[in-house]
Amino acid sequence: MANKSHKIQLPLLITKQLVLFPKNQITIDAGREISTNAIKLSKNKADSLLFVVAQKNSTIDMPNTDDLFNVGTLCRILTSSTRDKIIKIRVEVVSRASLSDCHYDEDEKCFLADGE
Repeated sequence: MANKSHKIQLPLLITKQLVLFPKNQITIDAGREISTNAIKLSKNKADSLLFVVAQKNSTIDMPNTDDLFNVGTLCRILTSSTRDKIIKIRVEVVSRASLSDCHYDEDEKCFLADGE
């Protein structure tokens, strides 16, 4: 039986030097505004789902689409806590996901990603 892919748009959490693998749970600390806003949006509007993708160069603070790998993961936020502008989330990595497009959303102040 062939796998069916589903197109979806979700908040995008961009990580520095962190790659996630399906069927694992991991804790992530997020401090950049684009990251904390993506987490908040995910918890409020997207059933706690978000795309997670690593950036190619960890020294870039505000990456663009060319700075991101095009394969990441679909994750569900299990728990979160905030301390000193850092959000710590525990995620369940649901599956591998291909990033087909992303853009910075001025209203939400984070990246939104289209993928499957």
